Amino acid sequence: MEKPESKLSDWLALYQRYEKWKKDVPGAVAELRRVAAPDDLITVPAFYRLTRGYGSGENIRRLVYCLPRLSHKDGGPSLGEALANRISEKRLFMVI
Repeated sequence: MEKPESKLSDWLALYQRYEKWKKDVPGAVAELRRVAAPDDLITVPAFYRLTRGYGSGENIRRLVYCLPRLSHKDGGPSLGEALANRISEKRLFMVI
């Protein structure tokens, strides 16, 4: 089982894995982007491949659901700020 790198936060390690997938496995990323709600991810095989080592709990589903709409910059806004600024209020409440 693949473990997230210990030097990085779980969020950043998962995000970096997702970013690598965008280049290497665009079809799988498209599958993740098309889901209508976080709970729908349990039916998407790409979700389980992406989250190997993280589990498939509710919090991970919520995070993966938001990944297509977020970007990371060193020294940039925190995850909470990014969620507040980049995710529509309706989608954010759906995730919460």
